[in-house]
Amino acid sequence: MEVDLRNSQFCLLANVLRSPAILIQSGKPVLMHLYDYITSQACTRFIMEPEAPIQRNKFRRKGDGEMTYGSVYYMLSYTLDIENFITASFSGTLYNDLGKTIWVDRYDENLHRDQIKEECFSIFYGPYIPEKIQTSGSQGDLRQHFWTHYPNLMSLINNFKKYMVEIYESTNDRKLLALTKTRKSYDSSIRDYREKTPTEAGSDYFSIAMQILESSIFVEGILAELNYEGFSVLSKHDSFLIPEGSFTDVMKCITSQLERLLGKGRFTLGVT
Repeated sequence: MEVDLRNSQFCLLANVLRSPAILIQSGKPVLMHLYDYITSQACTRFIMEPEAPIQRNKFRRKGDGEMTYGSVYYMLSYTLDIENFITASFSGTLYNDLGKTIWVDRYDENLHRDQIKEECFSIFYGPYIPEKIQTSGSQGDLRQHFWTHYPNLMSLINNFKKYMVEIYESTNDRKLLALTKTRKSYDSSIRDYREKTPTEAGSDYFSIAMQILESSIFVEGILAELNYEGFSVLSKHDSFLIPEGSFTDVMKCITSQLERLLGKGRFTLGVT
């Protein structure tokens, strides 16, 4: 049997927005940059009122350039579109909610869900897009719907990509640069792969950050605990293949770990 985290990358992003402290992990500079961005003045226009007092502990750098933070806890309340995204991601209904918004009564989950999912990844993890292009309508009808439905969310993500492009162009941090060193882009005009531009490479840090966060939760967290408890499972990105005989016990362990790492009510599991 297979257990997976519903719309996992977006559920993790929703958790990052709700509690940025989840990003504070030693030795993972790209997560720290995303943390810095979300808790900086750059994001104040997306935040309505904090639901709890916000305290940001200053960080210090060790001799090797590593950043260390004190304990920080956040509970942020965002603009309505971002709050809607967080709610849909926690409940595992993001793709269906978007589909019903775009196609209304014509929405067919079997026909449109995969298209929505593919477009979500294409938009969220594509390169930084200048503001004038965002609103021009040149991105296609479906893509434009995303910008219309989640304008502040898309702007927040897009601005983080811009922020990371600027860091990419100026940093000497070898750990950070190494994350994009082997990444290339397929160029259909030459039918081959080419080195990515600074905009493409810098923008990649958003998807890299989410992948590193996913790995820290599913591999370093949940899988490690399952192995410690003696369960035999196979991990596959955001899911686990579980023998039917141990399914109930493994599910309890996975749920317990996700509640510890993310919090109750901040995820939805699917079983196939």
